[in-house]
Amino acid sequence: MENSVTKVDLSSFRSQINARLSRLPKTQPYGNRTFPSLECYREAADKTAKEFNLGFPHVAACAQLDWHLRGQNGCQFARLAASNAELLGWDLFVVADHLDTRGTQQIDVKIRACISDPRVQLVSLIWPYLQEPLSAVRVVRGLVAGSEFWLERDELVDRLRYLALRYPITKQVQAWAMAFGPFGFLPNTRRAPFFEIIIRVKEKEETIFHRLNQDRESAHLADVPLKMSDLLREHRWNGTMRRTRMILSREPDDISAAKSTITLPADYEID
Repeated sequence: MENSVTKVDLSSFRSQINARLSRLPKTQPYGNRTFPSLECYREAADKTAKEFNLGFPHVAACAQLDWHLRGQNGCQFARLAASNAELLGWDLFVVADHLDTRGTQQIDVKIRACISDPRVQLVSLIWPYLQEPLSAVRVVRGLVAGSEFWLERDELVDRLRYLALRYPITKQVQAWAMAFGPFGFLPNTRRAPFFEIIIRVKEKEETIFHRLNQDRESAHLADVPLKMSDLLREHRWNGTMRRTRMILSREPDDISAAKSTITLPADYEID
């Protein structure tokens, strides 16, 4: 990639990629559901990129979106958002493997542009080649050092490092960032083919679903406006709770909750 941060044009090739991804074998069981394995996603992205002569990073971003669409993250609302990413305003950016000062500055520029763009609701930053936990820690620390991202929580508890990354979308409102990635220590609902950080880039609407966090000084992925009746929204909320517990095989906790960006074993501390 010529630039450190490049926007993915979903309209140009997503349908071709989706046709390949739809045939992925489901071999990873979670509760009473099965999903394609992370290795299967990565292999399919590599093969598809070569078959259609496309850049691997952009195909990887589409594969990551397919992972959200299938619902392994537990959220029924996220599945709807992923199915209509372009219409909803979910912009994806792929980031170079080594994030330098220039790259973090580009990320700020891209996010600020998305905040100003009334069309955009969500921003995903995807590192298609990042497969090691230490590299993910370096990304988070690098974002804090070189961009407007900051850590509301940076705490070591019982040999676990809790990182809660935030981004100011206005002077009063902070976006909560959620991370996903191919790391075995992550909750099942966060264990995705590629390392990704997602934030919501708009304030809450005047009225939001009563079960959502009502704090108007924070922006959550769940705040994304999806047009549906209150009855259907309630149904999908209950479905999300059931599905999340099933995939996690336990009750949600501080590690899997939206307020946590990523929690890592202390073994992955860096100087």
